[in-house]
Amino acid sequence: MSKHLTSNEIKMRRNNSKKIIYVNDGNREEEISVSLNETVFDLKKKIEQKFHLGNGILKGKNIRKKGLKDRTFKDLEGDETTLAYNHIHSESRIYFNVLKNKGGI
Repeated sequence: MSKHLTSNEIKMRRNNSKKIIYVNDGNREEEISVSLNETVFDLKKKIEQKFHLGNGILKGKNIRKKGLKDRTFKDLEGDETTLAYNHIHSESRIYFNVLKNKGGI
């Protein structure tokens, strides 16, 4: 006899499973495997490692996402929010920049 899963159990399994997302710095794109239970902070750490950036260089910086069906980019919420909360899906595109906008002339 098979056990029927509750909606919470299904959600937990989905959020714990690994997803492949694509991260782009404007010059190159890399695949990163994530769990939707991970936070934006965790993702920033993975990006820093994958792109050989200094530890903590993305702290305080916004990173943006664009889903397969999205027309525009959207900033991810605060570092403490999960990737599930930010509606990250398999094959989502994440964009970041470490340069500071100096503005002006």
